[in-house]
Parts: sequence; structure tokens; C-alpha cells
Amino acid sequence: MKRAFDHLLLTCWILLVTHPAFSCFRPFFIAKKSTKSLPQEYRLRGLLESGPLLQQQRSALLVSMLPTDSGAEEGSDKPSSSRLIQPHQDRSSPAYRQLMAHLGARIRQGSLVSFPTETVYGLGANALDEQAVLKIFAMKRRPLTDPLICHVGGLSGEGGALALLDVGDREREVVERLAATFWPGPLSIIGKARGIVPPEVTAGTGFVAVRCPNSSLALDLISASDRPIAAPSANLFGAISPTTAQHVLKNFPQEDLVILDGGSCHVGIESTVIKLEMGEREGEDWDDRICINRRGRVSKEMIEECLRQAGAEMASIRVYVSPKIDYGRGSASEDVARAPPSASEAQESPGMLLSHYAPSVPTYLISVATTDTSSGTGIDIHPQEESPALPPPSKCVLIDMGSRMRDLRGEFAAYFDLCEAAEHTASDESAFLEEAMRSLFATLHEAEAAAVERGCGLICVGVADDASDMGEPALALYDRLYRAASGRRLHLYRSGAAGWRLRRQTAE
Repeated sequence: MKRAFDHLLLTCWILLVTHPAFSCFRPFFIAKKSTKSLPQEYRLRGLLESGPLLQQQRSALLVSMLPTDSGAEEGSDKPSSSRLIQPHQDRSSPAYRQLMAHLGARIRQGSLVSFPTETVYGLGANALDEQAVLKIFAMKRRPLTDPLICHVGGLSGEGGALALLDVGDREREVVERLAATFWPGPLSIIGKARGIVPPEVTAGTGFVAVRCPNSSLALDLISASDRPIAAPSANLFGAISPTTAQHVLKNFPQEDLVILDGGSCHVGIESTVIKLEMGEREGEDWDDRICINRRGRVSKEMIEECLRQAGAEMASIRVYVSPKIDYGRGSASEDVARAPPSASEAQESPGMLLSHYAPSVPTYLISVATTDTSSGTGIDIHPQEESPALPPPSKCVLIDMGSRMRDLRGEFAAYFDLCEAAEHTASDESAFLEEAMRSLFATLHEAEAAAVERGCGLICVGVADDASDMGEPALALYDRLYRAASGRRLHLYRSGAAGWRLRRQTAE
């Protein structure tokens, strides 16, 4: 009887949240976006398990349920304040060990800790504690359809990767080989999840991503907590990723959050995410594949080389890039043909949505037009959007890469460069890309602040018009810029006496 009543209550709540006919009643019931009126078992798990609910309804229900003031107690006049802590330089000192013991206990008790990795700062919680994981989604305003990565201290042990992954012998060999080559480091591996991993972590897909970070602070925190730590980037969902503790504090100034300050992240973009797709044996061959679900510092070529060095059997594994994320590689018209994943659908890995890493100021990719005409080339990735008048470059911020558009810096209100080309030779492309990746999110934060301060209407990012000729390392950088702009492109062109102007790319 109670179960039937719970189902009825849930159905009524969904109708209240999703059906337009009940919109006038919503303020009376969900003004504070509290979940206390729902049965505990439905507050999260019910959204993830398959059932009669449409995915769109589950996502809408989630948004209504997440608290807006997760750091403060209901009814309190004084919200909590996030605390930024700089650890002692000497990791063997009593002060350092005491701090790690305190933060480890905090993780075990279900609280959140923001910590640095080599990629970006993470917002961490005990990966095996459903309620702690829910706090991550609430603080970030993140949809439950976007899964989390579990950070581990290594392969073995109770909190190691193999304790979370339900893999067979063949998959285990591949995981061990990849881990031996790339861990600790910026590679996340997706495999079937064991039962101890809550569905809140996996977006209900049954698959979990694991990674061993290359950061002494992160590894010490994992060790001190004696738990795997689920941690997405420590920012509001869809916003610019944080690569310093100050970026985290800017996103969450008044939360029940401890921020461990480890300086700037030295890689600067999120990890590569791969999924194991081990097939059946066919005669002497295996139908095995590895799918790249998010580009990062570890490239397709690096993974293929790792497998080749392991011998002929592993060299036969095919490594490919998921078509779900490859829409940023070709021309704009090709991008439109590739429909990006929807936020209402459970994702296989984080970082697959079109709009991500985005400044609060509208951001566009731009290229310099070669002709002086009023019609563009290509097609807008958002042809259904209205097209209000674009501001002149003097009301825009320009982000350059390698000083390609440096001569135009005087046309813009502010100018930033991801990588000064003069510091590198033409043959030093690897160092060029590493510097650009390392400074990417910090530069986006600076450009956002400059645009807000100066009242600029747009942030323009100077990139190549077609990324199809880029190598994999450059594509990881381009991927972040493309998503920061939600795939939108503009042309910068000279219009006679009017000087430089911006225009949207339109269909030919």
C-alpha cells in the first residue's frame, strides 16, 4: 500500500514539474526546490532506474529537486563560506599529515572537498556514498544524466580501479596495460561498474569511469580518505573549468566546501576518456575496440602506440573517436549534420555535450574572411536562433592563439593570447600545444572578467575555419574552444570605410 502511495506521489510531482497546465501552482510547492516531500528512495535513484517515466520528465524533475542553497541550512540567515586552505610545502610535516587526515575524514563523513589534479580542480566526494555524491550534483547544478569520474590511488586495493570495474580477463589485461603506461595521468577508463558503485555516479548506465590523477595532493587525499573519490570539475555546470583554487572560490564562495589550494594545474584540460568495448573471440582474432568519448592530453596515437608495444594481440584493438563528439572536427555544414548528444539523455562520459566550458558572456569562434562581401560561407550551427545585431570588434574581447591575429588586437576592447608564438619554434608544436592547453581555462576566465568589466557583448576566439586537418593533440584544444562557443562561428571582415566588422556564417 505504501509503495503504491509513493508511486502516486511521484507521478503527481512529475505532472506538477513538467506539465504546462500546472505551471501556476509550482511556486507554492517548489519555491525552495526542496526534496523533503519526496520519498527518500525516489529523491535520486528513481530518476536513474528505467521505468515508465520519460527521460525528459526525469531530467525536469531533477532540476526542480536540486537545492539552490546547498551550502546553507534551510532557514539560516548566514550561509556557509567556502574555506581555501594552502597545505604545508613539506608533505612529511606533522601539519601536512594532520590536514590530510582531517580532509580524509571529511570525505568519509560525506562532505565535499575541492582538490587540484594535473588537469583541473575537482569537486570531490566519497564515490561509494550516494548522499555525498548527490551533494556534488546539487552544488554544481549538474544534471544526473552526466556521469562522474572516480579518482583512485591505483589499480589494486579496496578503493582501487579494479574494485570498481567489473571486467573479465581480457579487459583486465587492457586496463593494466593502459594504467602502466598512462597512470598516474590524464586518462580515464570506462568499464562495466561493480555493484558497489552507486547509479548516481554512473548516470544509471551501469558503466563507471576511473582515473588515477598525477597530483601528489590528490593522491594523498585519496589515501587519507581510504575511499575512491568521485569528482567532476569544481565549477557550476557548463561554466569555465577551474585550474586554480581562486577559480573554484569564484564559483562557490558561500558553500560548505573546503578548497585545497595546490596552485595552477600543469596540464590544464580535462582527462581523455575512453570506453572499453571488448567483443567476442572470432577464431584467432578478437573483435575489440576502444572508444574515445572525450579528447584530452592522451591522444589516439598515444593509446595505439601503447597497445602496439604490448604485442600483436593488443595491437589488434581498434581505437576510434566516438562520432558523438566528432562534430567539431569538420566544416560548419558537417557539424549540423551530426546532432550533438542531448542533456536529457544519459551520457556515457562527461564532456560530450555541445555547450560546455562556456563563459557567461556569449562566445564565438571567429576567422578572418578573405572577401569583402556581406554574405558568409558555411552554415551556423544554430540556424534556428534569432540573429540580433552583432557589436563592433571594439565592444568585443579577442582570444588569439599563437599571435595569428595579433595585428588586429587594436580593433578589440581587450586581447589575450593562449600561446605566444615567438617563444616556440615551428618544429616545437608539442610545446606550443602544451602551453596553450595549460593556459586555456585561465585565459577564458580572464577574458570573461575583462568582458564584464568593460561591458563587452562578445568574446571572440580566433581559430582555423576548418579543423579537419588538425592532428589529435590540437583537436583536444579545439574541442574545448568549440564547446565554449557552443559551436557558433563568426567571420571578421573589412567593410570599406566602416572598418572591421563581424558577421555570422550563413548558408551558401
